[in-house]
Amino acid sequence: MSDPIRMAGNRAEVRTPLRANAARPASRAHWLATVLAGTTLIAACATPPQPPAPPPAAAPGAKPLPAPVERVAAPVLELQRTSDVRTVELVVRAAAPGEIDSRSFDELRQGLGAAAVVGALGLTEVALLPFSMFSPGVLLGSVVVTVGAAALLSAERAVQERIVRAVNEGDFNARVRDALTPRLARPAPGAAPDATLEVLTLAHGVVENRPHGMFCVFADLQITLRAAEGERYRERVLILPLRRSADAPVPDCRLRDTLAAADRAVIRDALDDYARAMPAILARRLPGLPWRN
Repeated sequence: MSDPIRMAGNRAEVRTPLRANAARPASRAHWLATVLAGTTLIAACATPPQPPAPPPAAAPGAKPLPAPVERVAAPVLELQRTSDVRTVELVVRAAAPGEIDSRSFDELRQGLGAAAVVGALGLTEVALLPFSMFSPGVLLGSVVVTVGAAALLSAERAVQERIVRAVNEGDFNARVRDALTPRLARPAPGAAPDATLEVLTLAHGVVENRPHGMFCVFADLQITLRAAEGERYRERVLILPLRRSADAPVPDCRLRDTLAAADRAVIRDALDDYARAMPAILARRLPGLPWRN
């Protein structure tokens, strides 16, 4: 092996090391970079496509958007289908009594019932403990919880009962019958009618409209026209908060305390309005029947 430093006269010569040894680190780095890039490319190709990111969540405390109202078309029976009808027998009946549907009341009743149970357990524990372990705070808290829950539950039940009385105190079917009877040509006593018009009340009462935080007076009716050969028409009249027939009135929605007022006039007036609207609705859908002005 030769000496890298050689004396030449008065000068010292420095021999340059071999280039192969200097190039090795660069070649090794280039090789590692190539391997890493290839590995990344293979991993990217093998990774399945990711689904789109979900929409951002609503801000805490933000109110949800109100649910849209579905408008249901009201089919009209062709005039030729009722050209032979001169007299009509009217039948009005109900499939179920008036009702009130309130999830909030059910949830509140369950919560107050649980609170009353907790208070009763507290009173039982105080009664079973020896006098040395008696705690006036536990006794007072148990009494307040039990009595308060019972009082609130009783008040809520009284509100519900007032609403139910308001729905059922006036016969909704009688109101519909009174509104339709003067408008239709009835058969003579003892004579057979050409057709039968049936108005069946599937449901009516008060329902909670949770998206809007209101309580609505609603009605769901089924209209059927029958002749000797069978049914000629069967459709529904929907007066619901979120689903409504195109020719039906808008349901009356109020705060619950307004519906449960002492005179209960809001519910009675709303059901009267629905009954008075039935002749115009049926005259539009069944224009060929013998309607009277």
